[in-house]
Amino acid sequence: MIVSLTGALMRAIAVAVLVVLPTVLLPAKAGGADQIIVLVALLASLLTFLEYNTTYPSMIEFRYAPPYNRLRFAALALTVIALTLILRQPATPSIGGALLRELASLLGRFMDFPYSPVRLVLHLLPDGTAARHVALMRDMAALSYTASILMVVVFIWVLRALGWPARSGAFNVWINLPMLSQTTNRDIVPRMQLHALLNMLLGMFLPFFVPGVAMTMSALTGAITPLGPQTMIWALTLWAFLPAGLVMRGIAINRIAVMILRKRHRGSTAASAVTAA
Repeated sequence: MIVSLTGALMRAIAVAVLVVLPTVLLPAKAGGADQIIVLVALLASLLTFLEYNTTYPSMIEFRYAPPYNRLRFAALALTVIALTLILRQPATPSIGGALLRELASLLGRFMDFPYSPVRLVLHLLPDGTAARHVALMRDMAALSYTASILMVVVFIWVLRALGWPARSGAFNVWINLPMLSQTTNRDIVPRMQLHALLNMLLGMFLPFFVPGVAMTMSALTGAITPLGPQTMIWALTLWAFLPAGLVMRGIAINRIAVMILRKRHRGSTAASAVTAA
């Protein structure tokens, strides 16, 4: 009980700190946005606390299969911190911010080619945007997209090299996949494989699809206004993180489906051996 309460509290604090971090690090500006950020941080931390303080999760998947959620949170946090330091660099120079700015610039030049996700994001900027603002948007988008790709690559390594999730103990499908309905009488494995395929396809195409939808909407309703620093940080982070999270979820669900099939095969093999004996 105490361990569960402490873990839920620490996770809730970490989520709240991450939400308010750009507000704390970036130069203060007039307006009521800070109060909204604090409210969002409190709401996110409360939901996290309630979710992790219960025995059976209702929304968060793979809660008992570390380091799945830890890896996702770490990637999200590092992306937010990196983008925040880049935007903070002109007002408060630092060595870390300068190194991140150079790294982002290198990635931006490398990933800025026709029909790339980064190039599509740049099409959202209004006509006449200053060149330095275009370069900043390009570099931040490239850094965010690279971080999301690295998250998926690290997870694949964890899956292959560390045998995830087998080394975490017995895997319970119901408590680790609460969003996957298991009440039907159909075999769960084909449904899991279909879910995995749809998640991976959606995750791969979403970084291209979202800018296209935004461009279509801007053409119908008018040019998109320039984003504020905090809005830019979260927009670029979620634009890259959510599709990568879907790919990661698809890989994980497919892994569980393969484990179930292998367990069934071992069971049928053992039953055949007993029958033959």
